[in-house]
Amino acid sequence: MWSDVDAAVLPAPSRDLARFRLGTDCIVVALEEGRHPDGVLGTFKVGAQSYAVVGQAEPPAAPDPINLLTARELEIAMLVASGHESKAIARRLRISFHTVRVHLGRIYGKLGLHKQTELAARIAARLTQGSIWSASMALLC
Repeated sequence: MWSDVDAAVLPAPSRDLARFRLGTDCIVVALEEGRHPDGVLGTFKVGAQSYAVVGQAEPPAAPDPINLLTARELEIAMLVASGHESKAIARRLRISFHTVRVHLGRIYGKLGLHKQTELAARIAARLTQGSIWSASMALLC
């Protein structure tokens, strides 16, 4: 149960009794009568004193390229991420350069990206998760 906590309880300044990470940064603060801080994840009571666990919700995860892109868009995204230029991709896939650019525009729009480096980083991050590795290698070979 405690293995999910990736940072030990650290000494904290002023009214913060503890700081820890449990999926998100949290602090434990003593509650004053009638005042509740923003971002309360939960409360507990020890003796007569009430405490609150305060933290921020984690930001939403980036959309998964696998679920958003068509097979052809994923193929082009993988080729871009592996360092191929648009003209080389067009020759390799036997499609026009313009078609590659149209696909890239759609890919950027679906993933909320603006540059090829952002696309390469997003695909690389997704590859490290492992689930698209075998499928993407079949596309690149």
